[in-house]
Amino acid sequence: MKLYDNMDRIYAEVESRGGSVTVEELVTFACLNYTGKSGCTRAIEYLKASEATNILDVGCGIGGPAVYISKTTGSRVTAIDLQANLVELITYLSSTFSLNNQIVPMQGDILTMEMPSESYDGLYSMLVILHLPIERRMELFNKFYTVLKSNAGIYIEDFFLLHEVTESEQKSLKEDVYCNGLPTKEEYIDTLTKAGFIDIE
Repeated sequence: MKLYDNMDRIYAEVESRGGSVTVEELVTFACLNYTGKSGCTRAIEYLKASEATNILDVGCGIGGPAVYISKTTGSRVTAIDLQANLVELITYLSSTFSLNNQIVPMQGDILTMEMPSESYDGLYSMLVILHLPIERRMELFNKFYTVLKSNAGIYIEDFFLLHEVTESEQKSLKEDVYCNGLPTKEEYIDTLTKAGFIDIE
């Protein structure tokens, strides 16, 4: 599954500004999450991101949130994505914003990657988990719990089911959003709770 195969517009947008784009400008065109800058700000607040924190971005996409969070807080961000072209893009953005020593791009599937336990102070994932089959989300949340330090924060932006979907809605979710099924909010929270997370809002 390759969701985003043409990132030329991001390179073109940066180059059109002479390579001197600010992070405030970047989040207006390089965020795949619906909430843009406000979502990044909420993630910073929830995760208490600072120069002392090591944050994991699961499904970094085109990289806007990772760059914004790292640049504005000084935190180290490990940015993971399945797609090589997206990892290449965030590597380019990291260099553009002189964040090579703060952002660590990684290509791979977090479910199969070897990652040290209790190594991150916080984790965020924005509009990514919906692409994963419901039956694998327990496995994913268990992995999240394993790589996070004790009392670490987690911030997720995602879809959940508000009502039974119509046939046309189901078709759109599958073909346009690459989502084969959604849990209810209660089911979502229950899975997170079973993985060990507490104080879920």
